[in-house]
Amino acid sequence: MRTVLTGADPCEIPLRIGAAPLLPVADYQAVHSCRFGAAENPSAIDYGYQHENEISRSETVTVNGREVFVTRVIAGGHIGYTVVAGPPVTGDLVPTVTAFGLDHAEVERARDALMARFPAP
Repeated sequence: MRTVLTGADPCEIPLRIGAAPLLPVADYQAVHSCRFGAAENPSAIDYGYQHENEISRSETVTVNGREVFVTRVIAGGHIGYTVVAGPPVTGDLVPTVTAFGLDHAEVERARDALMARFPAP
């Protein structure tokens, strides 16, 4: 079964926002994820599939008219944004994209680029 995430490159987005994937890529990229930014506090993009009611969140906000699930890790200061990237695969299992990291501005740029790359289903 093909979905909007089939064949997508998680390291495409950092390049769009002017952030390079960490090198060597083999250490920081998997089929479903890419770490980028500062080596000591990298940001990450993750592509996956989750049941809608199990998407991790501290809160839900609206960004550019779209529902975004926000996860805050208070102790470390990290923030994550998850958006549904396409229609359900089966039942309530949906493709999701997440930007996560300590550099909030960088993570927000990645979130916005992900939302542009994967328009609302």
